[in-house]
Amino acid sequence: MFKIGDMVVHPMHGAGQVVSLDEYQVAGADKRYYKIQPLGPSDLTVMVPIDNAERIGLRAVITAADVDRLWTILSSDPETLPDDHNRRREFLEGKLRLSDAYQTAEVVRDLIGRQQAQNRLTEKGSQLLERGVQSLAGEIAAVRGADLSDVTMQVWARLDDLKHIN
Repeated sequence: MFKIGDMVVHPMHGAGQVVSLDEYQVAGADKRYYKIQPLGPSDLTVMVPIDNAERIGLRAVITAADVDRLWTILSSDPETLPDDHNRRREFLEGKLRLSDAYQTAEVVRDLIGRQQAQNRLTEKGSQLLERGVQSLAGEIAAVRGADLSDVTMQVWARLDDLKHIN
């Protein structure tokens, strides 16, 4: 069970902080919820039933030591993605849906590799790359207690550096 102040990752909304534990009457029964404030400049709050948090995929952010593993994954050789754009999209979206930081890093790495090899990405590929970078940046910002926009710029800069090395 998470506590107020814990940093968590929601599979659809990314990294955020548990700001309260609330109780509501739903269908005549008391239900407890995590109220989560996602990182970034949004007034959005996410309510997650405590009973369903694990099934939904709510998880703690990675540790500071694990951030180095993300950079290692990003700098490793990319895997070859399916040539068929529908299969490629399904494969990458499936990995992103897992809400696993390491799988997300693989998606970003592989899309950067494809972008270098093809000199471009499809519109959907670009959207998936952006989604992956935002997810990684959110998690790193949560771990470091840093500003999301600053970390997002750092991630893109690191990816640009990797493009010049590979």
